Amino acid sequence: MVNLTLVNGGIVEPGTYGSIVIRGDARILPGVRFSVLDIEGRVVCSDLEGVALRLKGDLYAARGTLRLSRISGSGRIIGACSIQLETLHFKGLIRGTHSLTALEEILFIGLMEHIHSIGSRQVDIHGVVKADRIIGTSIRIRALHPKRVAPHDVIWMNQNSRVELIQCADLLAERLEGLTLMADQVTLMENSLITELICRTQLTTDRHSAAVLVKGGCKRRHIAPS
Repeated sequence: MVNLTLVNGGIVEPGTYGSIVIRGDARILPGVRFSVLDIEGRVVCSDLEGVALRLKGDLYAARGTLRLSRISGSGRIIGACSIQLETLHFKGLIRGTHSLTALEEILFIGLMEHIHSIGSRQVDIHGVVKADRIIGTSIRIRALHPKRVAPHDVIWMNQNSRVELIQCADLLAERLEGLTLMADQVTLMENSLITELICRTQLTTDRHSAAVLVKGGCKRRHIAPS
């Protein structure tokens, strides 16, 4: 397999590569396959297929599907693409994605918004997520503290997460607004509000969180303020 390095950006032509290293602004044409794609800069693409994507910058994927084993790094992933992979370990912004599906885990710090669907065995979002639905086994949605983000991120960081539908076995959520939640065990913290909850085992809430309509016969537990 051929290795490719673009020091000052450029175009990646269709083909099968071992490693692709991009520095600067570049465009990846459809039909590119790779083992490792290392980006520091801004890249535009529509379809990608490979093993590992390491990003330090911006990836714009307006359409198509990103089929990968893993994505890691920091920056921005923007566009109405579908992302299919095994693991996502990323910090920054993911916006406008049609679907984000990881077989194993999603570990994300930052802002996810305008996402149609998110699915994984384990979902751990530390920040803000705005999506139509999230489906998984274990889901964690935790708020960020102001001291842990840059000043220009404080505006979005203070927003609540909003998800229309969540289905999982176990949920822990902070600052979450949800329409429908179906789970076995649920913990709601820091001004979380669920309109309709179907919970079979246990619902735990602090004094500032609640579920309006609760079904399923779960036990209820309230956490006293510390």
